[in-house]
Amino acid sequence: MALSTALRTLSPEAWPSVEDVADLTRDLLPEGGGTADVVEVGALVPGVAFKPHVIDGKTVLRSDAGQVYVPDGRDLRLKILILAHSGVMGHRGVEHTVRVVKAHFL
Repeated sequence: MALSTALRTLSPEAWPSVEDVADLTRDLLPEGGGTADVVEVGALVPGVAFKPHVIDGKTVLRSDAGQVYVPDGRDLRLKILILAHSGVMGHRGVEHTVRVVKAHFL
């Protein structure tokens, strides 16, 4: 199977899991694990503050707009870009890819 065909047929299970993101997020969380604390991710996302948010018992960082912060590691950012970029009809283009990613992730 060609790579482009494989990417177009990826199931929702191919997206990074909450556990994948939570594992990378753990070092960014405030000591004590309070979910009311604001976490400054700094220069990575200027001007955006994140709050710890629990999903399925795992803590991730979410913006006020609901976007999940994906720390750099384990190629999760690359995986998200590839999945957002590919679709049933093939190449979706840069604008669509950016729109899909920004709707859910930072």
